[in-house]
Amino acid sequence: MRRLFAVAAVAVLCAACQTGSATPSESERAAVADTVKAVINSVFDAASRLDAQGFVKRYAQDSVIIVDNGVSYSPTAFVPTADSFYKAMSTLQTKPTEFHTTVLAADAAATTVPFTWSATTKSGKALSGDGIWTAVLRKQNGTWVIISSHESEKSIADVMAALAPTAPAPPKKK
Repeated sequence: MRRLFAVAAVAVLCAACQTGSATPSESERAAVADTVKAVINSVFDAASRLDAQGFVKRYAQDSVIIVDNGVSYSPTAFVPTADSFYKAMSTLQTKPTEFHTTVLAADAAATTVPFTWSATTKSGKALSGDGIWTAVLRKQNGTWVIISSHESEKSIADVMAALAPTAPAPPKKK
């Protein structure tokens, strides 16, 4: 009886741990990686167009966007923040330099994307830098969407300082 229980317990545990889908083949992994790259490129392209709505278009509604300062946003809440940043820019060019994608299943992947960027503020100041963007994507209802992302930039403090309005100098005492 003990042996039957042990075999049954192992069978239940094995069944619970299975994902229900076979491991993707190499060609399926390559196709997923190509799709992920296209999704991520569309997000970077939207940023370069200063298009906050386009940026969040590929995010699931219940996804999380995490930015440098550790603040997390829903896609809807992120749009006004991105818009205010974009309104301070005349130009912005973002460019992925590599894609490190791990296919987790036929419908899930994670990717880490180092990137470079350059911008000109409305006041004419040129800025540039680089960073790393990481995302988890899932195929939902036949469409690949981002369910979580995190962006980290090395020079974000310099960027924010360049965008901050400068206070007028205090009047000189006579």
